[in-house]
Amino acid sequence: MIIKKMKAPLTQKEIKPFYDIWNRVFGIDEAESASKKLTGYESEYNDMYIYSCWDGNVLLGTTHITMSKLCPSVCGIGCVCSSEEARGRGIGKIIFSAVLEDFDSAGGQAAFLATGNPVAANLYQSFGFQYLPGTKAMCRFTNTNRVRFEKEFYEKSELTVLKNSPYLRTLMLPLALTTGTAFSLDSNIQLFSSKAITQIYCESLYPKYEKLWEDGGITFSLHNKNGAVCAVASIADYRIDVFYHQDYAEESKKLIEACQVYTQKPYVLIAKNDCDKEKLFTEMGYRPCGEEVVMEFNGYNVPFARFEKNV
Repeated sequence: MIIKKMKAPLTQKEIKPFYDIWNRVFGIDEAESASKKLTGYESEYNDMYIYSCWDGNVLLGTTHITMSKLCPSVCGIGCVCSSEEARGRGIGKIIFSAVLEDFDSAGGQAAFLATGNPVAANLYQSFGFQYLPGTKAMCRFTNTNRVRFEKEFYEKSELTVLKNSPYLRTLMLPLALTTGTAFSLDSNIQLFSSKAITQIYCESLYPKYEKLWEDGGITFSLHNKNGAVCAVASIADYRIDVFYHQDYAEESKKLIEACQVYTQKPYVLIAKNDCDKEKLFTEMGYRPCGEEVVMEFNGYNVPFARFEKNV
């Protein structure tokens, strides 16, 4: 058996065996999404590697890892699997160990993944991963802990605003999974806080924004000098929303203002118990219009109030 490490972009011929195993293990949607990343269409922004184990020409298992060029110390891990014939042989552990060894040696600090499989969770826990409260996501911190990581990662510094940024793929994970303060983070993509509803996603969070962009929506993200995503705002069909790290509430107003440029009739849907978000938008001149909207998410019916602003 040999372990191979390949960096995107890959050719379609190189991608095919990975697509085939992912289609069998995860289904066609995951196979197509993961295979698309291997084409290297985001190589300007994100480094994507595929680790695989082979016995001759037979693919036994895979794991892929994605790191932002803006901040390679945070990564997302996915497609951890073994072929049907290779299960029970420790293939997943061998590949996973190689992935983490390289990530740690390159200065990696925080690795994120998600699973609802207890067998897989046991493997990840043996490498130091722990479930994040209120999620199916797991995280592993290297040479630090969650509190210290967040304190250093979100330190106040010079800020940069980026539009429709692929850097969000990995760098939104700490914000969306660990530090979001609101009940509803972004109603435009039905993203709810793990403090409110069990968050079952991790790497599949970013494709929600890709779909929003394809449909004509826009996002703005706020980054500090570490590359951390300190706030994200989106606009789709006149509706604006924003979520942010608790230390960047005031700064997140810049993103709302950027969204407002694209509509003369902006409005926001605010979950009934999102007091901080209501305060933020009220300070920016938004007022309730008396309309209530109910949004369904994973079997939950969440009531929202509509706030509008005349620009």
